Amino acid sequence: MVNTGTRLIRSGIIFPLNEGTEVEQLEQLVKKNSTIRQEYINVLKLKPRDTQIVHYMHNVFTDDSLIDYNYNNGHGKRAMRMYDIFSKCFMDAYEAEELTEFELAYQLTLAIKQSRNRMRQRMFRARKIVKASCGKRKRTP
Repeated sequence: MVNTGTRLIRSGIIFPLNEGTEVEQLEQLVKKNSTIRQEYINVLKLKPRDTQIVHYMHNVFTDDSLIDYNYNNGHGKRAMRMYDIFSKCFMDAYEAEELTEFELAYQLTLAIKQSRNRMRQRMFRARKIVKASCGKRKRTP
């Protein structure tokens, strides 16, 4: 059962997932338990029909939770396409929207790209703030 679209009652998982260990935990739970799998699919189905997956991903996964993943594998990352929570569950959730595997791959790749861009922006801003505050300290007698 889904409670306000943010929590899977039986597993205790709260969305959005905040770290990679939670992603791995969800994957294991979905593979082992069909009820939890269906609850996760129900969370995915909360996406409004006119919203693309790439724009809904942040409701399910934070940028930090996706840092170790990419769609195909490479660069020392885990392949999303090999995970049921990113492949089969998404296809089941959006079958009414006639989602194709090609479109899913495109949307997930785009979501990862946007996630990395947001993370780079945060790092840039943080460095800029640190640099500015260090510059102010040097000038202060």
